[in-house]
Amino acid sequence: ANFNFFFYFLGERSVYCVSEFGKLKFMKKLEYTPRCMRVNRLTVDNVNYMIATHTNTLMVYSESILKWAAQLNHIPVHIDYCSMK
Repeated sequence: ANFNFFFYFLGERSVYCVSEFGKLKFMKKLEYTPRCMRVNRLTVDNVNYMIATHTNTLMVYSESILKWAAQLNHIPVHIDYCSMK
């Protein structure tokens, strides 16, 4: 199976996605100060990532497109995915 690896980097005002060979796949400029990020590979071609901010907001992106956002009651220091049944 052909499986590509990508690395996600959270900067002060941007997110970078770079291939294992160093080629930039995309860069997303942020209009806010990020606090932390978590990446989740859903399928071979579909990767989502969450970014939490200093203004108590949680945002879910697919590539560079915002898919969902929510206001939190606190400023997160760590975020993670879970599965509930």
